[in-house]
Amino acid sequence: DGSLDGHALSMLELLAQEAPVERFEEPVRRAAAGGAPADALARLGEARDHALSVRQLFGRRQQREAGLSALVDTARDLTLPYNLDALLKVITRR
Repeated sequence: DGSLDGHALSMLELLAQEAPVERFEEPVRRAAAGGAPADALARLGEARDHALSVRQLFGRRQQREAGLSALVDTARDLTLPYNLDALLKVITRR
């Protein structure tokens, strides 16, 4: 779809696909190449910027989840019965 709505929808599709950052510029380029007016390109640029912000938030959330998962794993390991040497190895491994 060559409409502004179609290009904006492609931003959501890129988010859903977890596409690389570079791909978010493609709908803007296609709209410009299709002769979209300047105000439409500006709105599409805003949609791109918002999509990239959401993508960044998802990335940070994934990092936090990974960190919390590692913390839970470590806590679980520390609650298992170990002799002192084995416990120190678990701690240094983490």
